[in-house]
Amino acid sequence: MRKFTDIFVERPVLATVVSLTLLVLGLRSIGLLPVLQYPQTQNAVVTVTTTYFGADPALVAGFITTPLETPSPRRTASTS
Repeated sequence: MRKFTDIFVERPVLATVVSLTLLVLGLRSIGLLPVLQYPQTQNAVVTVTTTYFGADPALVAGFITTPLETPSPRRTASTS
């Protein structure tokens, strides 16, 4: 009984054609794979509202807004 590998040893052209076919199909399939380097994420939004009656915007920005923004390593925005 012949082994599976004997077919390719006796027919090197068949071995080359099968190898090239596998190579071409592999290269084609790599191009068709959907790979996302950066997956889609949803950004969280946190809103902090402070009221300080009788204070001007500079006071609110200096004593309330700045301390709230300081410990955050991410980008923050404020409106006074």
